[in-house]
Amino acid sequence: MRDEAAAWFAAMRGPAAADRKMEFDAWMAASPSHRAAYARISEIYNLGKCLEFGHEPAIPAHRRQRRQLSVLAAALCLGIISLAAFVWKPLHPGPSSDASRSMAVAANASNPMQTAIGEIRRIKLADGSTLTLDTDSLVRAEFTDSARTLHLERGQARFDVAHEARPFTVMAGVLSVTAHGTVFDVSARSNGRSAVHLLRGSVEVTQRAGVEGRRILTTKMLAPGQAAETGSAGLNLLKQFPTNPAGTDWPSLLRQFDKIELGELIQEANRYSRVKIRPPAPEVAAMRASGTFRINDPQRLASNLALLLDLRARNEPDGTISITAQ
Repeated sequence: MRDEAAAWFAAMRGPAAADRKMEFDAWMAASPSHRAAYARISEIYNLGKCLEFGHEPAIPAHRRQRRQLSVLAAALCLGIISLAAFVWKPLHPGPSSDASRSMAVAANASNPMQTAIGEIRRIKLADGSTLTLDTDSLVRAEFTDSARTLHLERGQARFDVAHEARPFTVMAGVLSVTAHGTVFDVSARSNGRSAVHLLRGSVEVTQRAGVEGRRILTTKMLAPGQAAETGSAGLNLLKQFPTNPAGTDWPSLLRQFDKIELGELIQEANRYSRVKIRPPAPEVAAMRASGTFRINDPQRLASNLALLLDLRARNEPDGTISITAQ
């Protein structure tokens, strides 16, 4: 599995990446073990670029040259073996699992689609659309001969809509989003507000006076990259989506961040785990980090942050994790 993941990691950074994208997506969706192996390879690669290694004792030039040649030869052999295995060995789907089976599950109004804390789930709907559920999220679907309606009752979801004649509408509280053949995120926030972020295509966004109300307060058409949130006076256009720390790559548990404050990063990570990282002191929370981090593994995240920023990570008696200055 590690060799397959390494081969895919190299392939998706090669000249034929675009041609193999569909095959790669199918491999990733086949099994959670595929995604875990790929994420680990990616994490090691990205974290390694940030590290500085200590100086070794002086080595004579002729021994140093032999060591470098040996390391290079070993790396080349490993690369050739991995590539040979990748080219000649067919890629078979992993063992059956809830995540892999969900790709073929049709939407059913009587069966809510939901995720546990730390889980991200991709579901193929009956019309060919794809639903991606974020951590601790719940969606109910109602498909009829004339309409496709989904209700986001909790959390966040991405909708990749298949084009057809029936309108596709997502309801989240007083917010409704109607689209045809497009990709967008909808978030039902803990403060009672809802938001939408358009990634591709166009959507019509409406805020009603109440969940069951008929009076419309605001209707807006969004362009790609725009986001809107419900408010007391109607819809508000946002400069950034409420879950901005996750960015547009939130369906991957391996996230890339650029100069994000530690306080924001820890708050985002705590959404994906029952083991929480304590809010750090203000001077630590204000520090900024860049890199690729596994968002649902608090122990590894805390250790990586401590390593990169010269902090101290410690497991506390109550089961939480603290990050403090040295």
